[in-house]
Amino acid sequence: MTTDASAVATDPELPAWPVRSPVPAAMFNPALISAAVATAANQYEETAGFAMSWPLAYLVTPLVLHRPTREGLPRTKATSLAKWVGDNAVLVEGLPVRARQMTPYVREGLRFGLREGTMELLDGDALRSLASAQINVRKVDGDLAMIYRASGMIGRVFGRAGSAAAIFASLRVQP
Repeated sequence: MTTDASAVATDPELPAWPVRSPVPAAMFNPALISAAVATAANQYEETAGFAMSWPLAYLVTPLVLHRPTREGLPRTKATSLAKWVGDNAVLVEGLPVRARQMTPYVREGLRFGLREGTMELLDGDALRSLASAQINVRKVDGDLAMIYRASGMIGRVFGRAGSAAAIFASLRVQP
């Protein structure tokens, strides 16, 4: 797998890699986003029995990379999305803006994951993780481990929440 960020095609809405600020480049790097989305897609498919709709990748990333939201995510898959949204209105309120701001980073991460074999696009509308064996949460710690755990949890919660349209509506995000 290529992890050299400069080898990633830059989204037209993002600065070129040589001039990116180091902090956003590290926090929103394509490999991290790809791994987070692949983890969510893996758990979504295990829960729902079918691959995750690709637009949900645009929700996974702002949910798991925003620390207050990540820390407020459900602790068990038994928590429904509707209950979590009701209990966390303040976190959900900022989600549409974060999702919109992260769109170019997610596009870049999806392209990276598709190119590097972390995930595949099925019939043009669903993502399947190909990285379940590659992403081992037990081998990482700190924020990275929390991001992967949160990604898996959101994949399971989304897998029980219904259609992608219903999930977007519940989170008050316009696709």
